[in-house]
Amino acid sequence: MPHSPRASRQSFHNQPSTSGTSPRHPPHSTVHSRTFHPAPSGHPQPHPSHHRSEGHPQIPLTAQTSARSADPVGLKRSGGETVEGSPTKRRKMTPLVNLKNHIECFQEILSRVPVAYDFVPSTHPWKKGPDTIYLKTAKFLPNKLRVAMIAAEGALPNLEKAVSYIKSAPLNLPTYAEMVELEEFRLHFQSEGPALVDQPKKLMSDLKARKERIISLANLALATFSPPSPSEFGTSRHWKEMRLNEEHAIYCHRPACRQPLVPVKLMHRAFSNFFHIMNQATPPTASQLERFRVAATALGNKLNATLRQEATRDGYIGPILREVFPETDIYKWTMQNRVIDGQAIHDLVYGYVTLVGGKKVVVPFIMIEITLLPVARGDGYMQVSRMHNAFIRSTPSISLSGAPCFAISISGSDLKVCGAFAESYGVEAECDLSEDAAASCEISLNDVEPLAKVLFALGSAVECLSVTPLRHTPRRISNTPVIFDTFLDEDGNTHPLVFGRPFDESRCSIYYTVTPANCMVKLTFRPYGSDVHKILHAADLAPKLVGASNIPALEATATVMARLLPPAKDADGWMTLHDLFRVSPELVLNHQDAIFKKLELIVEVLKKQKVVHGDLRANNIMIKVSYKGKGIAEPVEVNVVDMEWSGGVGFAYYPADRNEKVGYPGEAGGLIGVEDDMTMIKMWKRGVNGHTNH
Repeated sequence: MPHSPRASRQSFHNQPSTSGTSPRHPPHSTVHSRTFHPAPSGHPQPHPSHHRSEGHPQIPLTAQTSARSADPVGLKRSGGETVEGSPTKRRKMTPLVNLKNHIECFQEILSRVPVAYDFVPSTHPWKKGPDTIYLKTAKFLPNKLRVAMIAAEGALPNLEKAVSYIKSAPLNLPTYAEMVELEEFRLHFQSEGPALVDQPKKLMSDLKARKERIISLANLALATFSPPSPSEFGTSRHWKEMRLNEEHAIYCHRPACRQPLVPVKLMHRAFSNFFHIMNQATPPTASQLERFRVAATALGNKLNATLRQEATRDGYIGPILREVFPETDIYKWTMQNRVIDGQAIHDLVYGYVTLVGGKKVVVPFIMIEITLLPVARGDGYMQVSRMHNAFIRSTPSISLSGAPCFAISISGSDLKVCGAFAESYGVEAECDLSEDAAASCEISLNDVEPLAKVLFALGSAVECLSVTPLRHTPRRISNTPVIFDTFLDEDGNTHPLVFGRPFDESRCSIYYTVTPANCMVKLTFRPYGSDVHKILHAADLAPKLVGASNIPALEATATVMARLLPPAKDADGWMTLHDLFRVSPELVLNHQDAIFKKLELIVEVLKKQKVVHGDLRANNIMIKVSYKGKGIAEPVEVNVVDMEWSGGVGFAYYPADRNEKVGYPGEAGGLIGVEDDMTMIKMWKRGVNGHTNH
């Protein structure tokens, strides 16, 4: 199983798990309505006005382009590649030489990236940080590859490093179509005319296609580790080994360190529907459960019977499942007998048959793994996790679709329902930057009512799964919750909500927005401190609260607020106090007294209203920076963000899983003290002063 997509699974009953779909572009006004054209094969055409290098607009990215592209430099040659020479002489490349050549081609394409952003001034904050998405592709990645490739002339260990760098590269560059939406670039694009080539889009396509080829060649040349088959994977020994393997670990709801970034219940309406039915206060009516109760009784009787072979279970439970999920011309139940990594696997699958790349593929809505006993041949839950993992790697288009399905493991008489989702970063499924996610609820087949409720919820949820052919699936932004598609403003009016990319891809709790424009959205799983936010905004100490989307049944809230824009070439802007100190500590040191007075004002306003913030770290304090390059804007202005922990004194509490390395006062899970905010800002000042002594 080379280059397994990372997988994640998490309990429907527990907290966060993961995935997303593609945002829509906001309507263009006549001022910036234009068409961008991909560059022709070969090198993209540079702007005639390019005079500088580097630049990255900090904007919400739309869904990524396909990893497939034109083949200007021979990407699609098959395994036995040759070196062009005379017509009568062709020398066959060794796999290592071939891999090395493709990595060098990848480096050459990377070298063109800064040219595409030459019109962005070198002094622009996007090029200096704190947003590093552009720098990751244009500077950090080329530097790491150069070191890996030069150190020992492409020796094997360095090729492995280079491949790992390429595999983990996000390759998320802002396109001109996205940049034209920003005020500071609008005049530039208007002056370029309507036929301007969208260079970044073409570069991303070329880089992703080359990346796909490099990973394929690395499988052959470097003998990449192959994870065990589903049955082997489910054993405690192999599962323990795999969860320690950073390259191939499957994210799931155990252990906690492997839990995904975003709850799977937020990734598709099918999963949110299932979760809602299973956890709603008002259960389904007796008439709604009637036929499912009959099926639950029959299913429990069959699965409690002793069988010697797992493969024969279909003959026993198949007719029952076909009653609950009937077959049609589109939907079929199939028993798929496949070999995965040398092991025969029997998958009972309910889904639809479609053609993908000329090959008939059964796209599962339900995937079932059966073991005879809960302890027989390993963990059924891990086996079905691995089954879905193998499925999404079987066809390149699958990871682009998300391939949402319900993966069910039956071990003896115990049943577990999981929601499985293939997370993609705009690359093909065999790459490591794909993930599964799942959530589950466990019940006993001997208890008819809960099983009937599970079958009812499953039937309702399956109806939400799309039958759109995989090749037609829209592109998605990774790790983006899709169920929040509207929000209520402060006046109770409904507006569309479209998430952009995460602000911090390692956490996925704050997102840029595509719609509404110039906003941010905070995803929380506890009540957001909206009242505290409004108090601070009234004192000009927080950005405007725009509205919220709250889904109580899913215990999740998306809070929309105005975005504090970064500095531009003709306007002041905002940075976090943490990032400003990291980039220019002397600037903060010179203004620390004025900054601290503003922080004291924040605490004074909070105390006066008998509320607390609870997380007044430098990461959550924004400071206005001058666009003229003179540093901090005068007079000093600060804003506070992230009121997730905020609330009234005596009611607001710290989360149990807070990061103790920060040095928070009080106790994890305990109340936030009335003096805790003052303690936090004093701790910041001590840290600044401590910096001057080193």
